Amino acid sequence: MGDKISIILPDDLKKEIDKLRDLNREDQSTFIRKLLWKSVTHEKLEIALKEYQKTRYLWGKQLKTLEYPYGKW
Repeated sequence: MGDKISIILPDDLKKEIDKLRDLNREDQSTFIRKLLWKSVTHEKLEIALKEYQKTRYLWGKQLKTLEYPYGKW
């Protein structure tokens, strides 16, 4: 299945997550996993953008190197 991770969230962040989770009608674990995947994808995109700005290397090559999921959002 995977590894279990325990974290302590600030109250304001927990409230925001709960609001969004309720709007999406998902259980907490599913919703937080979805948020984490989106965050990982976003982070990969930011890294690719920074590398592209530095090197002007081919954009598609940057995304492929980071295994960015084209259109998976």
